[in-house]
Amino acid sequence: MSELFREIDSELRQDKARELLLKYGPRALVLSVIAVIAVVVGVYLRDQEHARQAEATAELVRIVGDGPIPNNLPAWDLAGFADTTDGTIGALGKMHLAGQLARDGNVDGALKAYEELAIDRNLPEEMQDLALLYSVILRMNSGTSNDELLAELEPLMNPDVAWRWSAMELTALLHIQNGDLEIGQTMIADMLLIPNLPVEMRRRLFQWSEIY
Repeated sequence: MSELFREIDSELRQDKARELLLKYGPRALVLSVIAVIAVVVGVYLRDQEHARQAEATAELVRIVGDGPIPNNLPAWDLAGFADTTDGTIGALGKMHLAGQLARDGNVDGALKAYEELAIDRNLPEEMQDLALLYSVILRMNSGTSNDELLAELEPLMNPDVAWRWSAMELTALLHIQNGDLEIGQTMIADMLLIPNLPVEMRRRLFQWSEIY
């Protein structure tokens, strides 16, 4: 009896398998073909994106040069690059454009570019934070309330923020401008105790400590 049960069960399974194959086989075939096509298209698009990013990077290097501190950049070329290039590479071009506009005295244009970068959630947080930092620098002594600037800098001083030391330095200076000398002086003194502080920043902090 048990042998018969196994045979019947086996036949039923085979019949069910044939039924499923007839019913769903064509659909499964189509789906498998679609899956293969999707993989091929994905690889193609990825390769195309890599090639596009490589071309954009080369174009940006051509515009800004390969020096450590680009200056006197062609704002017109940078504006065209930023308008026609998306993603992080395009944002880097826009960052350079904002810096050049600021050097050219076009503070409003620079601020507009920095503020657009700072709120672009598609960019890495480091780039957004850096744009906000530059925006704060440009707005210091320009009529914006120091308290407003301090509020914007506060989240940038968190330990996981790449530019936290620059944010702390600006915060100390804003407190001093506000007349809160003790707070500013204490912040500067505390920062000078940081062992791996960048050399240029340490030099500036020494200067601030001598002035204030």
